[in-house]
Amino acid sequence: MTFNTKRLGITALAAALAAMTLVGGCGFHRKKYENPITKETEQPDKVLFDKAIKDIEKGRYEVARLTLNTLINTYDSSEFLAKAKLAIADSWMRQSGPEGMAQAEAEFKDFQLFYPTMEEAPEAQSKICEIHIRQMEKADRDPNNALRAEQECRDLLTKYPNSKFAPQTEQRLREIQQALAESEMVAASYYNNKGAFAAATNRYTGLVAAANAPLLL
Repeated sequence: MTFNTKRLGITALAAALAAMTLVGGCGFHRKKYENPITKETEQPDKVLFDKAIKDIEKGRYEVARLTLNTLINTYDSSEFLAKAKLAIADSWMRQSGPEGMAQAEAEFKDFQLFYPTMEEAPEAQSKICEIHIRQMEKADRDPNNALRAEQECRDLLTKYPNSKFAPQTEQRLREIQQALAESEMVAASYYNNKGAFAAATNRYTGLVAAANAPLLL
């Protein structure tokens, strides 16, 4: 990775992702659902799924999850079980907030556990990465979510290197690493200004090492 302080930092990266959640000035919950079931059928489980999706798109998340859980519990051999579980995770992510993001991550991880070979599995991992990017702080604050975002993006590239989400994730990973470098620069400058030169030197040395390290370690 080439160190360049003019590249996208923590605040800008999180803001860019936040902007992606807006459509025509409306909130994320007004965005069309990304993973509908296109099969035309009047099966009762499909009817339940479609009803839940309409509620998700209108921001009625709790109602949608009740409907999806009804589908899962009533039709335990339904061909739409995986889609229903993914929709529950998506509903939590759209709901947002600390609880929504935590629940969404847990649901996406469960989805990968139960359906590791489905084409939506790398998408679930991509959204886990996005969850932590959205929660990244400014460069002078706790970098925990940036570190988690970095790890989750690495996991996607390791588990699903050929997925359609890989190129975007590589770019996100570069931006996250740049944000982490900016955080280290802030800390190094702080120690230097305080006269803690040993601590500052350690930080600057880490920056040099990061600048010369490959994207994937």
